[in-house]
Amino acid sequence: MNILTEESLRSMKLPASQRELVVAPETVCTPSALDFLAARNITLVVSNTAPEKRGGAKPEYKTHLRGDILVAKTHPVIAFRGEMDCLFALIAENIAMPSRREQLRQELSELLDFARKILLCEVTQKPFELSALLGRDLDEYRKMSHNPKNFFGIDHPIPNEKMNAAALCLNTMRAQTRRAELAAVRAFCPGTDNVREDIITALNRLSSVVYVLFCMELAT
Repeated sequence: MNILTEESLRSMKLPASQRELVVAPETVCTPSALDFLAARNITLVVSNTAPEKRGGAKPEYKTHLRGDILVAKTHPVIAFRGEMDCLFALIAENIAMPSRREQLRQELSELLDFARKILLCEVTQKPFELSALLGRDLDEYRKMSHNPKNFFGIDHPIPNEKMNAAALCLNTMRAQTRRAELAAVRAFCPGTDNVREDIITALNRLSSVVYVLFCMELAT
């Protein structure tokens, strides 16, 4: 399987007049690569196939799902990718805040890599393999998130304006992770065209990890 990225497209130095790009049948495009092509009105053409060519420019209400497949921007998978994009932005913004403790900044960087891997596995249609995160097994985080009193000495926290800024940012991140998880359920649950329980589980565990960091921040 070939992966077409925005970086590889830029390295091709495509002429401004080009309107088609021929790719192998197994090629998978990343979201940024598809946006790059759409902005230049370049249509992907799969070799050894006879795809229906579109006339004129791509409708504004549609976007690329995979290859030359166009769907409405309200498609569940596109909505899921949008929620993941928001999650990336939120984590990166928190990492960049000057007031962040170095340890928390490193932990958030690892979470960002984990979240990016989830989206990459969806786009490339590869299975997501759960692994340890921040030095702990993911199932351990799930147990910790269900019983913060036992692990951190506090009840399930209710966000309020008296919490410190780091805790509030972590809670916002937790909420966005849950939004991404719900979008994944709508896009990939049994009964849909593309069942991805691995992605749903990964986001559920990521939500638990962020919640644990939120509780730890309040307990310190």
